[in-house]
Formats: sequence, structure tokens, C-alpha cells
Amino acid sequence: MKYPVIDWHCDALLKLQENPDLDFYDSEELDVNVVKMREGGIKVQAFAIFIDPEIPWNQKYEAALMQVRMYKEKVLAQDGFVQLFNFHDIHNLKEHEIGTFLTLEGLDCVDTDIHKVEHLLSEGVLSIGMTWNNANLACDGIGEKRGAGLTEFGLEVVELMNKRNLFIDVSHISLKGFEDVLDHAKHVIASHSNAQSVASHRRNLNDDQIERLRSKDSPIHLVYCEPFIVDELPATIDDILTHLEYFTQKGYQASIGLGSDFDGIFTKVENLVDSSDTQNVLQAIEKRYGEDRARDIAYNNFMRYVDKYM
Repeated sequence: MKYPVIDWHCDALLKLQENPDLDFYDSEELDVNVVKMREGGIKVQAFAIFIDPEIPWNQKYEAALMQVRMYKEKVLAQDGFVQLFNFHDIHNLKEHEIGTFLTLEGLDCVDTDIHKVEHLLSEGVLSIGMTWNNANLACDGIGEKRGAGLTEFGLEVVELMNKRNLFIDVSHISLKGFEDVLDHAKHVIASHSNAQSVASHRRNLNDDQIERLRSKDSPIHLVYCEPFIVDELPATIDDILTHLEYFTQKGYQASIGLGSDFDGIFTKVENLVDSSDTQNVLQAIEKRYGEDRARDIAYNNFMRYVDKYM
């Protein structure tokens, strides 16, 4: 059985920005391309706008706009690939169609210009992660020792996202920023995160964070990046299921999904090296928990959130 999949995170646009000559249809340099997505049963794919931290501040916004152009020229040019402007549109996808949408991973590129944020939203961004690991003028990331929370600008962005009925993503945010987002945001998601009690990486969610997300019924989407799966490499697909089991023990029965982080991963789980391997995760879930659980994690859990809360 091939399960339709909603994958909430990939970094293919960064690769396309860095090398515009790549062919999104079948380039082997891309973990996520047309051929691999169709083989892996991807029905909906999030494409993150992520700006290399080494790019100078005054060039970051142009880099973001270039990634939007790559999305339009490379991704949306493919047969059957459509842009989602709201999540309810997923229900309207035809059998041969693949739904795609933009996310923004870090507000570095906008400085404190809310008009730049509004422009990116007009291009179809449906989720904003306030930070990557570093600090910006909206909030500190998990890698910033200061650990500050949302600034006034950060709160302004959250208010804007609330008005648009869109998500704030907490997968890279500081601990204080996480609390601020949970206090103020209408819709919160951890788009590519695992459990810190299973793998101790700073990017994973601690038990208090898991409880706060559970209290809002917020989605958590499992990530395939090895250091987020195990403390000692290599990781296996069964190790990913250990995180699933942990979240389940913490009360997460109906809000778990997948957020691969393909094209942002430098070491790969065996039999999970690109988008074409996605069904291997779901077959492992099916074997352990049954078809209904696999279908829920692949697709249904997120759509239940959309239908109930959005």
C-alpha cells in the first residue's frame, strides 16, 4: 500500500537558489524532485525559504525572493504541481496533482520590515518560523546563548499570522521564544522536530514543550535528520519510531506527522535517503501499529487539525 503523504519541511529551494541549473524534475543532487516525490507518494510538500546565515544582511531579502522565483519557475512549472494558498485546498487536489506551499524558516531576511513579511505572505507563505538557530530582530534561536524571546517586532509578526489564520513554526526557536509563541499564537506547529528525552539534541522538544504543544493540539512532525534521532549515529527507521512511541506516551495520538528536512540533511538514515524512500517509514509504522495509524501520520492527522481549527 502507498500512503499519500504530507511532508512539512524540505530545503530544496536553497539548493535551487545556489544552483539554478538543477533540474527539479529528476536531478540526483536533489533529495526532493518530481520523480522522487511521486515514487515516495508525496501528496503535499512544504518548501522552506531558508537563507544561508553567511549571506550579508543587506542581501538576505533578495535571496528570499530568488527562492520564491525558483519555486515558481522550477516547482510550479511541473505537470500536476499546484500551489496551495490555504490548507483546506488540500481536499480539492485531483488524483494526479501534488499540492505545494511555501514556508519561511527565520525572519533574518526581513529586518524589522512588516511590509516584507506581508509581501512574502502574498506570495503564498503559509507558515513562519521566527528563527533558525541564530538570533534575529524578531527573536533568538535555540543556538543563541542569550536565549531571549519575542521582540516587539516578533509579536507584531505573530499578530499578523493570527489575523491570516496561519502557522508559527517553533522547530528552531529559543526556549523563551517558544513560550512567547505558545502564549500568543493561534496556530503553532513544530514542522521538523523530535523528542529530546529520546535524542538530546538542543533542537528537539523537551517534555515541557511537548506538554504545551499537546495542550493546544498543535502538530508535531517527525524529522529524519540523524542527530535529531539518536545520540550515537547511525540511526535507523526503527529509531524514528522510538520518537513516535514517546510522543504517543505523552498524549500525542492525533497530531503527529512527517517533516523530513530532505535537502537540509547531511547524513542519511539507511533506507531513507531521499523523498522516494518515504513509504519505508510508513511501512514500518504499519507493521508496528497498523494501517490506520500509518495513514493518520502520513496525512490524516494534519487534515483533522485543519478541519477542526482552521
